[in-house]
Amino acid sequence: GQERLRSWQQGVLRDRPVPELARALRRGTADQIQASTAQDVFVLGLLLYEAFSGTLLLESWEEEADAQSILEAEEGEIPVSFRRIKDPIARYIISNCLRKDTGSRFAVADIVNNLKQMRLNKPLVRLQHGVIE
Repeated sequence: GQERLRSWQQGVLRDRPVPELARALRRGTADQIQASTAQDVFVLGLLLYEAFSGTLLLESWEEEADAQSILEAEEGEIPVSFRRIKDPIARYIISNCLRKDTGSRFAVADIVNNLKQMRLNKPLVRLQHGVIE
């Protein structure tokens, strides 16, 4: 029974590694957690980290036990290495998506507005007869 529960919890955290879910699993109150936009924003932050860095954030933590303890901790922030992400707007978006406090995470509109800003900051490259202008 206990081993099966632990296996299920690890599977949930692997599939949806969100701090509030990790804490609820630890407390035994996961059945009281409802899906929310804040959870989706956190997962989007993980996806954006992977897209911009080429690596999984969870893989940068030493072991699965580290990932679980990081997510379960009430205090502190998610440790993120931005070494591979050069774009400051991408860093800003990701760091604001990956906040432990759900009220501090970006809203979807914040993400969209910052992604638009990111696009506007990029030089426009146009191909004219096979030559970049």
